Amino acid sequence: MISRFAKVLLRLCTTLSDWVLVGSLAFRFYGYDRVTVDIDLFWIADDFQEAYRKLSNLGSVELFLEDGFARVVVEGIAVEFIIVPAELLEKSILLKNTAVRAREFTLSSDIKVRVAAPEELVALKILAGRHKDFADAAYFLENVEMDRSVLMQELKEVFEWNPERKALCEKFFPELVDRNPHP
Repeated sequence: MISRFAKVLLRLCTTLSDWVLVGSLAFRFYGYDRVTVDIDLFWIADDFQEAYRKLSNLGSVELFLEDGFARVVVEGIAVEFIIVPAELLEKSILLKNTAVRAREFTLSSDIKVRVAAPEELVALKILAGRHKDFADAAYFLENVEMDRSVLMQELKEVFEWNPERKALCEKFFPELVDRNPHP
């Protein structure tokens, strides 16, 4: 892992709790050396004012939106946060799974990083819907072991949120689209 990213991850580990690494940097922990310029995190935080204070202590807050998105520059690297209140976890299979199914990887001898499981990373990439995200999803589907039934559950939710993603998924990953939905 690039030392600048490792340095920022170490700082995040010692400053914040209840976060999970998602996005392209997370893919590196599963052996996919994907180029990236930022760090994407899924962070459970109920009090947005407290969240803003904590983020301000980390670095320069470039953007903080009440709908749950923030961008903070830490040691020259943009760290983007998807901030999720705990109460939302119970309302979404994908959000809950991202929080509870994360896997731990050792960053240094005493620091562990929680990284989203492959199923959630693929679902989040399909939700993002950019070409590079579909390429990332394709790599994982071919090379990383995962529970397809969990992924299928999460994708049903993604398709409810964004029906356009279902059409893209039918084109690129037809095996992931349930053509005979059961009531």
